[in-house]
Amino acid sequence: MLKGAKLLNGDPIVVEQTRWKYMHVEASSQAGTMVHLFQHTYPDEPWPWSSQKKDRTVRPDFCLIRNFPLDSHGDDFKSMVLGLKFGGLGSVNSIDSVYLSMERAYQYAELLQVQKRLGDKAFELIPMNYFSNERIKLRVVEKVIPPQYQTTYPRVVKVGSAHAGRGKLRAFNESDMTDIEGVLALNTDYFTTEPFLDAAFEYRIQKIGDHYRCFVRKSDNWKQNVGNLEFEDYEVLPKHKLWADECAKMMGGLDIMALDVIVTKDGKEYVIEINDTAIGLMYPHDKEDLQHIKELVLLRMNQHFCPHLLNK
Repeated sequence: MLKGAKLLNGDPIVVEQTRWKYMHVEASSQAGTMVHLFQHTYPDEPWPWSSQKKDRTVRPDFCLIRNFPLDSHGDDFKSMVLGLKFGGLGSVNSIDSVYLSMERAYQYAELLQVQKRLGDKAFELIPMNYFSNERIKLRVVEKVIPPQYQTTYPRVVKVGSAHAGRGKLRAFNESDMTDIEGVLALNTDYFTTEPFLDAAFEYRIQKIGDHYRCFVRKSDNWKQNVGNLEFEDYEVLPKHKLWADECAKMMGGLDIMALDVIVTKDGKEYVIEINDTAIGLMYPHDKEDLQHIKELVLLRMNQHFCPHLLNK
């Protein structure tokens, strides 16, 4: 994507691409961040002619982060993110936002602040309840919330900060919820509940720098983002740009982000979640969107390293 690219001062950009699990990070208050990158191994075969075929140590100047620092198998690369922050690296998205976006509950709390700024009607956010999980009788904890604010049935239960449809269950009644609580009692992940919406369809508002895109996602699965997916372009309205612009201010800045919105069969719209830098790109616009990411990275790098040459 950045092959042959240069900064405005003429410095060439050299790219080292890897995954979190193939990194070891060390940082010094005087020397900055050093990263040892391990050779990619099966099943993550290295790209032909790439440096991924060998171990190497680099001193990065800037980062483009496009992978979640958490995965669904319990791997937690938070220490890597902290190491990049310790060294003071510039990044897309900002390292602050990557760190804070590791927790879905924190993201929702930030969305609540957007709703307060724009108003309940202008930015309708799906109602949600949060529960810590201390391996005690969950039924007692749940009743702390006043009855009028408890999530009605059917409800969706989301566990921890899993993504891509994982950690998400439906409960149609108290019996279902009791079964789910029996599983939740085996770990300490927090969980949330929200109403299960009778969806007509779901669409995504995508923002990369100053470029906006909307598209509908259709699935044969109730989770809408797994299974056999089909995509259709969706008109970008002024309200979509407003929502994206306001949400892009969250958590230190979200240059790359997406909002997921459910449209119910009675025509109501609810924002259900925000996705940060690791968003997937929609075919057939993926090549165009990669170009938008390239332009964004070059802009942020020039602002970071040679701001005096901008606008000349």
